[in-house]
Amino acid sequence: IEVIESSVAPYVLTSSCNNRLIGLSFREPPNTEDLLHGRNGDCSGVRYECMTYKDLGMVGIKTYSVEDLFQSMYNLFHFFSRGKLKGVASDFVTRFKSNSSRAYYNKDLMEEVRKSPEMINYMLLFGERFNGQLRVNNGDASLVTPISSRRPIFGGEYNRLRGLTVLINDTETTNVYLCDYVYDNNTGVWFGKFYVELTDHFGLDKADVIGYQYVHEGFAAWWALQHKRDFAPFLTKITLTFTLKGNITR
Repeated sequence: IEVIESSVAPYVLTSSCNNRLIGLSFREPPNTEDLLHGRNGDCSGVRYECMTYKDLGMVGIKTYSVEDLFQSMYNLFHFFSRGKLKGVASDFVTRFKSNSSRAYYNKDLMEEVRKSPEMINYMLLFGERFNGQLRVNNGDASLVTPISSRRPIFGGEYNRLRGLTVLINDTETTNVYLCDYVYDNNTGVWFGKFYVELTDHFGLDKADVIGYQYVHEGFAAWWALQHKRDFAPFLTKITLTFTLKGNITR
């Protein structure tokens, strides 16, 4: 399987791709806690007693205003991002601060995801499974049933230092749609263009804050803003196209 071409895609499926879901990945069970927000979050175990308000006047405990918390969150995202993703990191925090739950798109972020080894490897594995189904169906793509794959996860040292880990890390869902398909019956070679839509929750659950709060205090600030100051998380959307080439005789 080869990746022939890839690009950042429009946010809306074209008519040729509608209802032709050919691949899917999802977190099971879904992590709905990422999207919860309010003022009554359980602070037990969270660093600095859930980053308490300054106006509580608590003696002997380091306390933070909302602005302090956002500054700590900015520091976190800038520390773990590089290049254009540093600007994306600022944009993420600003969107979170605006308390808008609308889905978020950013072309610089999508470009980084498009060229990441994790995304390329995901599409290559998908292509292998797609090719396997084509082989038993004599190249007829209409007989291919939706292919389930492990969801893309942007971990590892490279992504931690560049920014994809703090911005996305573990995705919630990935849907792959078949847009164009050409098959040569004489050679067994096929070309397929696929529209790929990834969704992530820009929110922090209790397990995440407990696990990462001593890496950087900005994680505790982020959790406190979401679960004690009622700032709403949002969905991050990544839309890409990949053109793959395969051969059912191999």
